[in-house]
Amino acid sequence: MTINGDVAGGVRGVPEGKAPVQAGRADSAPRASVPAASVAVPRSDGVEVSQEGRALARSAALTPERIDEVRQRILQGAYDQANVIDAVARRILLSGDL
Repeated sequence: MTINGDVAGGVRGVPEGKAPVQAGRADSAPRASVPAASVAVPRSDGVEVSQEGRALARSAALTPERIDEVRQRILQGAYDQANVIDAVARRILLSGDL
């Protein structure tokens, strides 16, 4: 967008041949364009799980029996108490998943 004129005719207060002031958002400034294919990004991230972590994951696995037990408790309303809801909400907040 030019203000009060165009580049060819000049802008009031701007000498002939100078670019007029452009209005726009701060993040719309021209940026250097580099094709994505020409930039090589090294990939060095990785995860290593310890033996203790693997053992803990195996012991915490949900068995079909445990799933049935939890399902029955839900159906019986065991988790519909204010203190249980509060405890679950606190654990979710402390876990950082939210």
